[in-house]
Amino acid sequence: MLEYYVLSHRGWAGAAPENTMPSFSLALEDPRVEAIECDVQRTKDGRLVVIHDYTIDRTSTGSGLVRDQSLEELRALDFGSWFEEDFAGERIPLLDDVLALVAGRKKLVVEIKETAGLYPGIEDAVLKAIGGYPADRIMIESFNHGLVARLKDKAPSLTTGLICYDSTQLMVEQIERARCDFAAIYFGNLTQDLVDELSGRGVSIFAWTLNETWQYEYLKTLDGSFYVASDHPGMAVRELGEEGFRGGDAAR
Repeated sequence: MLEYYVLSHRGWAGAAPENTMPSFSLALEDPRVEAIECDVQRTKDGRLVVIHDYTIDRTSTGSGLVRDQSLEELRALDFGSWFEEDFAGERIPLLDDVLALVAGRKKLVVEIKETAGLYPGIEDAVLKAIGGYPADRIMIESFNHGLVARLKDKAPSLTTGLICYDSTQLMVEQIERARCDFAAIYFGNLTQDLVDELSGRGVSIFAWTLNETWQYEYLKTLDGSFYVASDHPGMAVRELGEEGFRGGDAAR
């Protein structure tokens, strides 16, 4: 049987500009949502900001790498009108802003963006930022497996996860090395054997990112328990049905 929880991707990215406060507010208000995901990077002046891409070109009126901009420079830009004119003037949020908004009312999944040495030591800044946050309501993930291993060294009780897009051939070995608690896997790479292996090891599975009916049709071929990430979180319940729904305020 398939059981699932709803994970709202980059806030409610299908209804508001991704990784902005309106997007997070919409996800926070939906009783079907168990967890909210956001992405974190670091500015030139060392502030943790919430944005997915390594550059600001796609989601703002500016251009260039996030790390080359100060917070003041980023806050002068429009991060909303690219999505819809009604969101013109929306500013980039700090991680602190999102932590204060969610405030433990939903689980919060923070993806640390790090590649090519762009943000050395960023995990220390994130650990400091979440220091007073309810430990059972926060999860940290990254594509950077070395970073996830370092997080576990520094905060053994922290719930951590690896993100995997490509081949899952060495996924189990990578999880053992990083000592992580969950694996966020591109849905099309999930197989029943992998689901059974991870579940048997007590590793939770996050399936991402399901925004189309055909993607849910594939997920329904699998048995297991999943966090289902979507830009349209209500779609998960419509496509997968109420029987397997296990999360969110509506299930409590």
